[in-house]
Amino acid sequence: MVYTGDFRMHGVKGHLTEKFLEGAAGLEPRLLIIEGTRVGRKEERRETEEEVYRNCLEVCRRERGLVVADFSPRNFERLETFRGIAGETGSELAVLPEDAYLLRLIGCVEGRDTLSGLRVYRGLKESRYTWERNLLEELADRLLDPAEVSRRPSEYILCLSYWNLINLLDIKPEGGTYLYSGSEAYSEEEVFDFRRLRSWLEHFGMRSVGLRFRGEEVEFEPGFHASGHATPEELLQTIERIGPKEVLPVHTEHREWFEREVKGAGVLLPKEGERIQLA
Repeated sequence: MVYTGDFRMHGVKGHLTEKFLEGAAGLEPRLLIIEGTRVGRKEERRETEEEVYRNCLEVCRRERGLVVADFSPRNFERLETFRGIAGETGSELAVLPEDAYLLRLIGCVEGRDTLSGLRVYRGLKESRYTWERNLLEELADRLLDPAEVSRRPSEYILCLSYWNLINLLDIKPEGGTYLYSGSEAYSEEEVFDFRRLRSWLEHFGMRSVGLRFRGEEVEFEPGFHASGHATPEELLQTIERIGPKEVLPVHTEHREWFEREVKGAGVLLPKEGERIQLA
C-alpha cells in the first residue's frame, strides 16, 4: 500500500517526487491512496515555483520602498524563493520571531543553519513569552527594529501576513508593495479578511501585487503562487506510473472524477463508518 500525501512535480525538490514515484512503482502496490485537492477546480494554467520566483523578483526589483511578502509561514520553499530574491536585489529578508523559532528547530533536525542570511523583526511589545525573550537574546546580532526599517525601507523584504499587519503601525511606511504570494480565498470569511487587508494597504498607501481589488471583489493574479498539490493531469500520470491494482482518493471534493478518469485500476470510494476490505 502506498500513500502519496500532498505532492507536486516542480520546485527545488521536484526531484524528490520523481524519486518517490520510481520507488513506489517498484513496489507494485495493491492499493494507492492519493490526494485529489485540485480535482474539479477551474484552472487555466499550471504555475511553477520557478515562475513565481521570476515574477516576484521582477516586482522586488522595481520597488523603491518597502516590500511586504505575504505567504504561508509553513511554506518553506517559498521562503527560499524570497531568500534568493533578497540576494539578487541586495535586500535583507526579515521574518517574525515565531517563524525564526520554527526555522531554528528545523535546523536542529537537519543539522544546518536555516536562519542563514535572515534578519528577525523585533516589533514593539510590552511583554513577551519566555521562548521569545530567549530567542531574541540568542539572535541579538540578527534583530531588526521598526525604526531601522522606517529609515531605510527599500533595503528590506519583510515577511508578514494579514494577521501580522499590526507591525506596520510601528514602521509607518509611506508607500511600498504588498506582494501576495499565497493561495486564493476559499471561503466567504477569507474574502472578508482580504477586504480588511485592502483598508490596511490604503491606509499606508501600499500597492498590492498578486491580488487586485475591484469593488467588493478580490481577484488573484496568476504567476505569484504555485500550488503544493498535483494537477489532475499529473494525478493520472502518477497513477499510471505507479500502476496500483486499486486507487483510493482522499482529500478531494470530487471523488467521482477518479471513477470517470482513472483507467487500468479500480477505484475505491470510502464511506463513513464502513470498512474497506482489500481482496
